[in-house]
Amino acid sequence: MCECHKINWMSILTTGKYEMMDGSPQQDGISCHDKVNEDKMTMKDYVTICKYIPAEPGSKFPQEVLDYLLTGIS
Repeated sequence: MCECHKINWMSILTTGKYEMMDGSPQQDGISCHDKVNEDKMTMKDYVTICKYIPAEPGSKFPQEVLDYLLTGIS
């Protein structure tokens, strides 16, 4: 199950790091990418389930954050 909505992806633009929606530090193992790395989700599941895949059409991952990650400019 995608839990990426629990992460405040925009926080990296203001604090320099990702945080949880409540402002606490990002928890490991929450994002789908973390779940793939921890063998809790397959790459196939990631591609079909995750709603926050950067640069994917229809992704909920913020374009501003992707631009920042690619250029270093917010």
